[in-house]
Amino acid sequence: MEPEQILQDLFGDAPYRMLIKEIGGFAIFHLDSTGHIVSWNAGAERIFGYLEAEVTGQPFALIFTPEDRRDGAPEQELKGAASAGFVNDVRWHLRQDNTRFYANGVTTALRDEAGVLRGFAKVARDDTARKLAVEALQESEERYRIVAETASDAIITIDEASTILYVNSAAEKIFGYPTREMLGQPLTILMPELLRHVHRAGISRYIETGQRHIGWVAIELPGLHKDGREVPLEVSFGEFLRDGKHIFTGIIRDITERKLTEKALRESEERWRFMAESMPQKIFTATANGDVNYFNRQWMEFTGLPFEQIRDWGWTQFIHPDDVEENVRRWQHSVDTGAPFQIEHRFRSADGDYRWHLSRAHAMRDLEGDVLMWIGSNTDIDDVKRAEMERTRLLEREQAARAEAEAANHLKDEFLATLSHELRTPLTSIIGWSNMLLAGGMKEADAACALETIHRNARAQNQLIDDLLDVSRIVTGKLRLDVQPVDLSLVIIAAVEVVRPSAEAKSIRLQMLLDPSVSLVSGDANRLQQVVWNLISNAIKFTPKGGRVQLRLERINSHVEITIADTGAGINPEFLPHVFDRFRQAD
Repeated sequence: MEPEQILQDLFGDAPYRMLIKEIGGFAIFHLDSTGHIVSWNAGAERIFGYLEAEVTGQPFALIFTPEDRRDGAPEQELKGAASAGFVNDVRWHLRQDNTRFYANGVTTALRDEAGVLRGFAKVARDDTARKLAVEALQESEERYRIVAETASDAIITIDEASTILYVNSAAEKIFGYPTREMLGQPLTILMPELLRHVHRAGISRYIETGQRHIGWVAIELPGLHKDGREVPLEVSFGEFLRDGKHIFTGIIRDITERKLTEKALRESEERWRFMAESMPQKIFTATANGDVNYFNRQWMEFTGLPFEQIRDWGWTQFIHPDDVEENVRRWQHSVDTGAPFQIEHRFRSADGDYRWHLSRAHAMRDLEGDVLMWIGSNTDIDDVKRAEMERTRLLEREQAARAEAEAANHLKDEFLATLSHELRTPLTSIIGWSNMLLAGGMKEADAACALETIHRNARAQNQLIDDLLDVSRIVTGKLRLDVQPVDLSLVIIAAVEVVRPSAEAKSIRLQMLLDPSVSLVSGDANRLQQVVWNLISNAIKFTPKGGRVQLRLERINSHVEITIADTGAGINPEFLPHVFDRFRQAD
């Protein structure tokens, strides 16, 4: 008999069409008594992916996974249904494309009126989404349980009535109650009396209006230990709905150690600030990135500026303009590298004066070596600095004076050597001619020449001695002047006559331009003549043969000038500043 005929015999045409053909939300198919598919509805096609024509006559084992077929699951399912009348089938099944889905179904044995097994009917639905959701929920709950029980913070869950529904083991350590003593109790047993009414009123208002009376993240509140002491806590809240009711979960951290640390830090900072404010030294601190966040009282008094004007990098305004660039460069280098900072620079005080300071700063680091902050000092070294500068100035002056004295000494030695030569030259001539006269035998003409030579060199020797005495008098300040009215024209004429023989010997023309309007002046005629003679002598000495030496006397405004010019090489410009130095002469 054909499969459809078997089903028609069992259910008739109308129920068959309604049950098999028109239901698409469930997979409904029928098997013969040996487990082969004889009917396959639209829902089965959608869920399993096979068309009815593709599976009719096929063993229904094809929808089972390989491992279930290997374990005999299809046969066991039919055997169980035949024995008990039906069997529930909740397992992973296989689609035509070999993907898996989780099915929730039932297999029912079909018997005729005589009780003879005619086949099986199977109804199944795709329950993959619910299966995955259940597994995810179970996994999530397990993870939550593990996290909650291993957390160092207390985790407490309450309902709308503030009844404790869950506490983890960390809550026992913070509040001193065993878990069993907290479950089912009002949350207010863990609060000081002052907070209990506030809590009850606040949670009631939130449930009614949705308005929070405090923040829900990292709120610091006191808790109550079982022994009656208060415990500083940091609390964060969260909520979710269960069956339309609010469920609240709080994560609670004991911050006793943090509070003690903060208190110790405050006390340490207060002591440090008291010390910094009491010191005569200027003190500052800065953040890790170099922004100054503290100046002590001495800074305010020195600059006359409020802290807000000089904080961060505002302190550069009272640095001397010549020091700012180097100061900023060094400070930025220290901030970038963590290297100690040190510099000598000038700060402007409230009265506008600049004073030298020695500034130092060192980085304070954490255990990993990262910079936490900078602590620095500024020491007034202005008096020391100025003393050093004065010592340097005096040393430089002393060194210059010593160099000048040594140069003068050297020049004096050269002068004396030259003078010795100049003195020895006429003396040698005098001694030589004298010896010749004493030896006798000279002709009268030769003897007269010898006497003339001796006389001339004696006069030259006398002049040199007079010059030397004059130099000595000048150096010792004992040179005396015979000041009288002097006619400078006569002085010049007399000097020229003295040197004329020397000029004529070199064919040098002497030219005098004397201003007749020049009247008498006060001076020592002999010394003035000596000066003019020396200048003319030098001019003749350094003027080549056939040259010219000109002397000009003229009145210029209220004074008189004597100018001596020659056609010689002149004085090297580099030597001009030293013309009147003692014992100096150009080459």
